[in-house]
Amino acid sequence: MERDRRTNEASGSAEGCRVMGFLDKITIKTKFTIILVLSVFSLLITGATSASLLRDQMVEERIDKVKDVVATMISQAERLDAEVAQGQRTRQDAQTLVLDTLNRAKYDDGTG
Repeated sequence: MERDRRTNEASGSAEGCRVMGFLDKITIKTKFTIILVLSVFSLLITGATSASLLRDQMVEERIDKVKDVVATMISQAERLDAEVAQGQRTRQDAQTLVLDTLNRAKYDDGTG
């Protein structure tokens, strides 16, 4: 047994021996406390990372919704411009209609 211990000490690094010596000297209560603190810390890091990723995803979805609304409004303005070019509407009437539509435009069930 003494030979095995000497072999392990010779093959291991001095740093590893110091850590093992440290762990041998502390009580089981302290060991459990260290494990608990490390677990809580890792959970906090995981939670913060998840929250950050969720926020980024929500911002991207919001940007996509705004882009869709803008594309719809541009399409409607182009249609009204074509009607003006064909003489079906006056420019003032088309501009008033576009502004009224823009003011009433909502997305996300009226929250946006």
